[in-house]
Amino acid sequence: GLKLEIVAEAARNPRVAEIVRNADTASRKSLGETIRIVRQRAGHEDDEEAIAGMIEVVATLFEGLLLRTLRHPQLDHAQLTLQVQAAIENVLAQPS
Repeated sequence: GLKLEIVAEAARNPRVAEIVRNADTASRKSLGETIRIVRQRAGHEDDEEAIAGMIEVVATLFEGLLLRTLRHPQLDHAQLTLQVQAAIENVLAQPS
């Protein structure tokens, strides 16, 4: 609910859009730092472009989850959680 309402308001209100974009920038930065640490511990040395791509895939998965739970409230959350975890692990395990 509320997150979708905020995004809808951001589409109409430039001030809200700026706040949403600033929050997204901060979230992407934090996620990028986490991904880089995980990848370095696994022996990968990635450039900024590779990390940025991984950030977008993971962010897209999570943002899409919000819509899926609204559109299909009866979905099997346990099974979906396993599948999303596997997808994220796959993203993080890709070769450098």
